[in-house]
Amino acid sequence: MTGIPPEVMTHKLNEDPSYPPVKQNKRKQGSFKHQLIHDEVQKLLKIGSIREVKYLYVLANTVVVPKKNGKWQVCLDYTDLNKACPKDLFPLPHIDQLINSTAGHEMFSFLDAYTGYNQINMDPLDEVKTSFITYSGTYCYKVMPFALKNVGATYQRLVLANFVADFSTNLVPEVEKKLQVFTGSNSGTWILFTDGSSNVKGAGLGIVLIPLSGEIIRQAIKCYPITNNEAEYEAVIAGLKLARELGIEQIVIKSDSQLVVNLMQGTYIEREARMQQYLEKAWELVRQFQSWKVVQIPREENGKANALANLASVAEITNAENDIVIHLFHSVLDQDKNEKRLEESKGKWPKVLQGVLWAYRTTTKTSTDETQFLLVYGTEALIPVEIGEPSTRYTHATEVLNEEEMRTNLNLLEERREAPLIRMAAQKHMIERYYNKKANMRYFKIGDFVLKKVFQSTKAANAGKLSPNLEGPYRVLSIIGK
Repeated sequence: MTGIPPEVMTHKLNEDPSYPPVKQNKRKQGSFKHQLIHDEVQKLLKIGSIREVKYLYVLANTVVVPKKNGKWQVCLDYTDLNKACPKDLFPLPHIDQLINSTAGHEMFSFLDAYTGYNQINMDPLDEVKTSFITYSGTYCYKVMPFALKNVGATYQRLVLANFVADFSTNLVPEVEKKLQVFTGSNSGTWILFTDGSSNVKGAGLGIVLIPLSGEIIRQAIKCYPITNNEAEYEAVIAGLKLARELGIEQIVIKSDSQLVVNLMQGTYIEREARMQQYLEKAWELVRQFQSWKVVQIPREENGKANALANLASVAEITNAENDIVIHLFHSVLDQDKNEKRLEESKGKWPKVLQGVLWAYRTTTKTSTDETQFLLVYGTEALIPVEIGEPSTRYTHATEVLNEEEMRTNLNLLEERREAPLIRMAAQKHMIERYYNKKANMRYFKIGDFVLKKVFQSTKAANAGKLSPNLEGPYRVLSIIGK
């Protein structure tokens, strides 16, 4: 690539105006690092990637860090700027799916887009916001730098719009249909289903955007612990932000929260300060649409958004920055027949019981860290998902290899079963040790007198409030256990 025309793609920051601009103080650098920064600035000036600027209200520092190959790299500290920019929710590729898709092919090609990010221009209005300070002056980027928050999503949007359409002629209609969601040409009224869920593990937001035609967008977002009403508001706000990012102009919001719907309609009056801030933010967003409407729906009609919210609320996030769980639940949620199968079947439960038991037996249990199927038969079951979207195991399986692997697994089955037994024993020991820390242990010997606590079930029928809580004494006659 020799450069992307601005009319095709530019990178926009879309920073939140509620975040104040930050001017970082210039950090001291040693003479060696100062020379590295100077050389890098001169190189960027020569190729036209940066320009000099003055009178700034946003400023970042340069940071020199060592690379694994022993060289040094000049980076920019855009921490404050990135905090002010909301997450771009454009779907990034899943590496495991890409690798699985190569199974069975003789060749695997890689494309190295050298300095690909720098081929995309910054939006002219956002150039000055990328300003950084050096000993020789202050500069800003004219092209998209690597250190900004959403550059990966912008680059992926460009690749999907150009590379796939140019080199896969058979996929052009499909790509155009998919890009209808992301190019800003989203005419007609979209329907937004939202739901929030809060529990001891955190909060989750469920968002479902349905167009007049084309692909439905589903999103699950993991949040830090908040109240249930706050989660409902967060879901509406996140859904509205997503809709604006996609260029949607007409929207109908459907939520099962009576409080949120009536507050947005003006039927209720919010008196709590924090909830009033949520309401003002929601109103600020809906005013950006040409037309909008909010409707309360029964919880049964909001099943998909509710399922996404529940999934996100119990999801385990190991990285504090990675608080968004998206694009993982399409294939499961698209199968409406799998949603609440037992509840919907009612009297027909014998017909669906086999499928439910199959799911139970092929799901890993926390106590054993294995599936029941494996502990019985010595190998994992081939689940239907691996057939519908073939995995490497399914693609490369042959009858001979399968028989050989099953014999090997059966030979190792006893050892495989011992591991869960050890794990269960360790868990029981851990629970016992935890309980014993709180228990006040007392030991009795034969002949001691003891009192017995009176429980509700052992109280006399005519016992009142002032009746004794203890009965006895009783004499210890024998010891039957520890």
